[in-house]
Amino acid sequence: MRGHATIRVWVTSLVFLAPAIDRPSEGHAADTLTQGIAARNDPYAVPSGSADELHQFIVQLKQYVPDTPHGLSRHPLRLRKALATAAGKILQTEDDEWSEAYQTALRVLLEDRFHKFRDVDLRQQEQAIEFTKSFLTAKLERQIDPADVELAISAGLALEMVGSRDLAITAYGDFAELFAKEDNERLADEAELMNGAAQRLKLLGKPILFGGTTVDGGHFNWEAYRGRVVLVVFQATNADRTSGLIAVARHSYDLYQDRGFDVVEIRVNENRDLWDAPRTEEPVPWTALDDTNDAGQHPIAARFGATRIPMAFLVDREGNLISTRIHDAELDMTLASLLGPPYAPKRELTCIDLQKQANRALGGERADRRGTGNALGELPRGEQILGGVKFRIGEKYMQLAGQLLLQAPRSLTGISVDQSFSTLYMLHATEWGEVPWAIVADGTVVGHYRVHYEDESVETIPIVYGKHVRDWWDFDLKCVNEATVVWQGNNEVAGEHQAKLRLYMSVWENPRPQKTVTRIDFTSVSTFASPFCVAMTVETPSTP
Repeated sequence: MRGHATIRVWVTSLVFLAPAIDRPSEGHAADTLTQGIAARNDPYAVPSGSADELHQFIVQLKQYVPDTPHGLSRHPLRLRKALATAAGKILQTEDDEWSEAYQTALRVLLEDRFHKFRDVDLRQQEQAIEFTKSFLTAKLERQIDPADVELAISAGLALEMVGSRDLAITAYGDFAELFAKEDNERLADEAELMNGAAQRLKLLGKPILFGGTTVDGGHFNWEAYRGRVVLVVFQATNADRTSGLIAVARHSYDLYQDRGFDVVEIRVNENRDLWDAPRTEEPVPWTALDDTNDAGQHPIAARFGATRIPMAFLVDREGNLISTRIHDAELDMTLASLLGPPYAPKRELTCIDLQKQANRALGGERADRRGTGNALGELPRGEQILGGVKFRIGEKYMQLAGQLLLQAPRSLTGISVDQSFSTLYMLHATEWGEVPWAIVADGTVVGHYRVHYEDESVETIPIVYGKHVRDWWDFDLKCVNEATVVWQGNNEVAGEHQAKLRLYMSVWENPRPQKTVTRIDFTSVSTFASPFCVAMTVETPSTP
């Protein structure tokens, strides 16, 4: 068949890029036994067995969830490496290209390519998309699986995330054309979704228009939002609303709603069992639309190609789409440029001198695990206004230790304050936390600020990953929900990996603003993330 020939043509290239695996021989029985024992102790140990056994290993490993923070942090990289190794073994040992094991292996290796889009050039991205189209074309001649559809969506999303907009438009359109040819309702819906994603990307800089029904049954009037900057958020109906994108939307709303910012929430209910179940809706300060019709379709999500939920895009005052898939740094910096800085302190600000404790130079040719010259050299020195707050940035900053930065101190103490204050502003981030071999889970406490009062009482300010800070490299493009990105920059090392630098500003309201604070200590919990602080500023309290 033509599909069979198509796979034969391109699979050789895919196998060539898979991990090098030797075919097992009969003389390797002892090695196989040893690997079997290791596999029982290490869930990532790839067995030497048949294609079916390797396929079962892939299925089980995809379902495996480590039960310790350390295991969770290393899981993404170990998972991808083990899956790719097992997939490579299957391709080199299985003769039937249409077996379930072989097809799973092809998907695994293509997904592995998508994960590496940030580190490859456009031509290699195009090659991976061509492989994917060939694979899907061949599968459509036989029997396409839900996992094949998910593969197409993952390819387009990966291109969006690395900024390959034109190629993403082409890929979404090509995949949609393939699926639309089939007399299959499910594939027709997926084709509509992918066409929507392509159209959303094409709408960048152009006006958008949509309507619908609010969750309380009212008519939604999009034109009423003209003159306001609007974040449109697609959110699962029963999703956790205390974290993630919807929490970020709430944080931005609280900062900017009185300056012309609004949120429109599109709720997508993908669980048929919950359609008629009674729900207690959490009140929100913005308009929410119900995007699930009686047929179980999601017309607004399909129109704008919401291939992953949650998803958000940003619209300017004129109703033009200005961001097709927003992330934290982009959202924070864009809102600041359109609406002004997030904070406007009303009382006197005092910059805290950190230079006595500071232990790392902003610039210079320092070397670390990411490369030589990986520094904050672009960050301007002296008094700077970031996020509406005055900071004094010196030649050095405070860097704490973590599991990948053992030479730094675990704690820097005695940061002199000697005054009362109502609000503490912190300019900070972490080194590490998002590289595949050192993932820090959201919600992990990575450090503390300890505020010491003159009466010897202490307040502890936890530094929570995903809430206050993330890795200073923006690999993840994820949001924090209780801080704001107030500076973005570059260095040569980050640029080689298509990453930018970012610093977050966190705000702490002092519960005892009339008491004198003598000092602040800065301490790491020694996770993979190594916290650092560039500047602190305090705001004087109001007169009692």
